[in-house]
Amino acid sequence: MSDIRNSIFIETPLVLSKKLSKLIGHDLYLKCENDQPSGAFKLRGNSYHSQKEVERGCKRLITASGGNTGLAVTWSAMALGVPVSVFIPKSTPKMVIDKLTELGADVVVFGDDFKMANERALEEGKKPGQSYIHPFNHPETWQGHSTIVDEVAQQLGKGVRPGCFIASIGGGGLVKGLLDGMNRHGWSDVPLVAVETEGADCVRRALQAGRPVEMDKITSIAVTLGSNTILPALFDQLPKHNVIPLVVTDKQVVQSCIRFADDHRILVEPACGAALSVVYFDMLKDLLPEAPNGPVVLIVCGGAGVSLTLLQEWALKFNLDFPYKEK
Repeated sequence: MSDIRNSIFIETPLVLSKKLSKLIGHDLYLKCENDQPSGAFKLRGNSYHSQKEVERGCKRLITASGGNTGLAVTWSAMALGVPVSVFIPKSTPKMVIDKLTELGADVVVFGDDFKMANERALEEGKKPGQSYIHPFNHPETWQGHSTIVDEVAQQLGKGVRPGCFIASIGGGGLVKGLLDGMNRHGWSDVPLVAVETEGADCVRRALQAGRPVEMDKITSIAVTLGSNTILPALFDQLPKHNVIPLVVTDKQVVQSCIRFADDHRILVEPACGAALSVVYFDMLKDLLPEAPNGPVVLIVCGGAGVSLTLLQEWALKFNLDFPYKEK
């Protein structure tokens, strides 16, 4: 077990989904990271890194994010009793800005995209007494995320080994944490399906090039998967693990979010819809050479960046039924 403990992130439920299990013909559990106080898994790693920076003398936290990292670091700052500045691009939805402001963040709108906002945050974080919290590229962040696997091991019960993990991937912080946790529990050979979207497919491009490459622009609706490049530490780790990369479309993602809301009364954002697409579009049997030897665990990564209004707008964009109608 990891020795990481703080009072900021919570242990989230592991729930057997009868509906999704029926779709794949195998037991499927949902690891509900959308239940984190900030609304997404990011709170685990970002809070642990933030906590360590405050212990090292930090007086103000700095981050750049148009979504879940900003919310996670802001929630952490509130819990730790320090101020926080969040640098966001102009494209950030008003809903997210309002949430950040309500939690007490100093929100700074800078630049047309995340890269510009992040460069400004990096400079600010160099000032005395201030610490920059990267959205996903820090060992303490990966350590925090790895606690998901510790909880899964405890919740499944002694001797129960998962047959497969399914998770969305952007820059790779979550998957890096999952792989580290799986190593700790002797599960390094367990398949992990890592799902990204067209237009936010930095993993596919890196694998094609044989090295991390930088995307010029994120065009996917799954903006919280929108990293311009894969985490180098994860790229180096991929050949040592049974990671199965997969790319899905924005339309598949939105339809999966709608169906999940109908099946489980839970709203999730498109980034989470990427992982759900594996189930709703019956992809798992084509990805694995044989049936999983144990329960499938799907990481429900977050739902902070979604509302009924947004979900309906996305449905209209792709000419999808809202609510979902069985064909």
